[in-house]
Amino acid sequence: MISTFNKVKSSKIVPLGLIFIAGIALGFFWSRATMNHVVKAIREGQEGYDFINPLLLTENDKNIPSSEYTPIKNILTDYIDSAKTGKDIDDISVYFRNLNDGQWVSVNPDETYSPASMLKVVTLISAMRVAETDPDFLDKPVKVSGNVDFLTESQTVYPTENPIKTGGTYTVKTLLDHLIIDSDNVANSVLSTLIGESRIHKTYEDLQLPQPESIKQGYTAEEYSHLFRALYNATYVSHSLSENLLELLSRTKFTKGLVAGVPEDVVVSHKFGIKAVRSEAVAPLHRELHDCGIIYFPHNPYFLCVMTRGEDFSILEKVIQDISKLTWNKLVEIRRI
Repeated sequence: MISTFNKVKSSKIVPLGLIFIAGIALGFFWSRATMNHVVKAIREGQEGYDFINPLLLTENDKNIPSSEYTPIKNILTDYIDSAKTGKDIDDISVYFRNLNDGQWVSVNPDETYSPASMLKVVTLISAMRVAETDPDFLDKPVKVSGNVDFLTESQTVYPTENPIKTGGTYTVKTLLDHLIIDSDNVANSVLSTLIGESRIHKTYEDLQLPQPESIKQGYTAEEYSHLFRALYNATYVSHSLSENLLELLSRTKFTKGLVAGVPEDVVVSHKFGIKAVRSEAVAPLHRELHDCGIIYFPHNPYFLCVMTRGEDFSILEKVIQDISKLTWNKLVEIRRI
């Protein structure tokens, strides 16, 4: 005869066992659901192809940022909240992305800014697309006419050491060097005319960037990342040209932003942008300063874009430097190097 105690004990074993098994199964599927980020592919399109659909870049679902880099998000959020308590800073946005595995975090991701000179990277990439089909393009001599000699605020605040001179003749390659290293506006004007509006617009379209005529609403930091991610992944121009372009971008002379926040021996391929804006006719003049690019952290290169808006360029410079340094130091802590 089975005792009352044994009956009670055996009656509880089955449901408890089922609960235990169900818990394991639920944990397994939950972990799979949280580990497997939804991936969105951005592709060039199949026009001209029968069997392929060229990949430009992929991105994790915007609703699933990385938990591994939450410490970076937290420390940057605290810094930005503190920085914005003063009257000199209006807006700060940051986008961080591990370029090898696609994990990302952001702060104030929906704020938009004028990209300004950062769009010279579009001109650069467009020129390389032309060079892929015309091997002599980069060596082509171009005479700079007198009607493109102009000076913007960016070259007043951060003057060009060796500007392109009107009346001079330069190769396309030399103009591209000036375009990126010195952020030369004359070089940008000459190259844009030479490359052609349709080719440049195709680059915007392919990389899913707002077209020039529609950028009054601005760019987010994540949107701008498309350019550098396509170069790093060598998915839009050839491997060798992508390598050359990122090397060129590592030689830009602007060192008062991202570069100032990392050790001196670290390579940074980046582009800065500067803009003076007036939101309303009677509103005070506000300034924007941005610096975005790839920081070659050992074994884990990452893209960092810092976009700022305020009243004083020197203060905005310091903000970008601080965010770059905080990001680097926290990543060192996470990676334990």
